[in-house]
Amino acid sequence: MDEFTLSVEDALARLDIIEDYDPGDGPQPCVHTVRDAGFGLLGAHWSVANARKLMEKHGVSESGPQAQAGNHGVAVIDEDGPLFFATKP
Repeated sequence: MDEFTLSVEDALARLDIIEDYDPGDGPQPCVHTVRDAGFGLLGAHWSVANARKLMEKHGVSESGPQAQAGNHGVAVIDEDGPLFFATKP
């Protein structure tokens, strides 16, 4: 574990959670994410439950200074590359 690696619980505590976002199947806690899609940044909302599953599967770390400056201070690297999660200011 290096200095930038976070526990899943610590990462979840840092998230800027939208408590009642409704993606179409009822309100649930969600978090905004961004990913480099090749043509630019692509943003989406993820349920906190799915974010936890991804963090548990792939691990989670602090993002770099540029993403932190944009309030996306937690990152997971999966098979599609880095996914940045919105964090509290």
